[in-house]
Amino acid sequence: MKTNQGMGAGIEWTPQLAGPIEEHLDRFDCVEIISENFFHYAHDVLKRLGDSGKPVLVHAVELSIGSADRFKAEHFDRILQIADQVNAVNVSDHLGFCEYDGVETVQPAILPWTQDAADAVCRNIEEIQKRTRLPFLFENEANRYVFPEADVSEPAFINSILQRTGCGLLLDLYNLYTNKVNFGVDPWVWLEELDFRYVNTIHLAGGSYDQYGDLLDSHDQPVPDLVWEMFEHVCSQVTPTWTIVERTENRPDFWEIVGEIDRARDIMTKAVGRRRVSVVSGS
Repeated sequence: MKTNQGMGAGIEWTPQLAGPIEEHLDRFDCVEIISENFFHYAHDVLKRLGDSGKPVLVHAVELSIGSADRFKAEHFDRILQIADQVNAVNVSDHLGFCEYDGVETVQPAILPWTQDAADAVCRNIEEIQKRTRLPFLFENEANRYVFPEADVSEPAFINSILQRTGCGLLLDLYNLYTNKVNFGVDPWVWLEELDFRYVNTIHLAGGSYDQYGDLLDSHDQPVPDLVWEMFEHVCSQVTPTWTIVERTENRPDFWEIVGEIDRARDIMTKAVGRRRVSVVSGS
């Protein structure tokens, strides 16, 4: 996969922010939607987004690409029906599973970093790639627990799936940050091992602590300083096609979110400029 050339920054659509987003759509290079939110309602929103021509990232949360039971073909067909109504530029879901032995979980559960788990994910991604020409991406998880036994490290597990399938990575830097806080993961070592060639889209967010002292992927706080530092590092290595700022809870002033999106765009633009200067100068 070649290094991405285009780039843009945008916002995740939520019902709470629907009005300001549509009123100021020109402030965003792209919009991300959660596909399952539109299975039963708000199709007028899809029409307005489609009519605008704005690039739309279709992000799923229940496709369960890590499930070894079966591929959720009917669910994916519904996702594609949503994508067909807008200017979809990619489709994505989490690197986890939300269905096991016929039982659905509320949130995607993490996978063990084993060969068997990687094989299951690859089978599902290959099925997805047969059904659509849209690029498919998967997102690294905010781990709620860690399996005691693993064949490889998490980034090595991710790399193996990317390299086998040729799909893209939706790199959630806040999820990596939560893993640092909750499990002591060194984000710089983690990123050093990651194959940046497959990074397509980046998520930036902030979250809160629960009553047990664990940091949550709650999307209700500003982007932390360390996440911005990681973002600058990633942008120095690869140009992400899209960056999305997620703020779905504890809604702040709308322009605070716009400010974070503008900051992300500025970091991306400056990183591209520095790399071009480096290439020209031969350094």
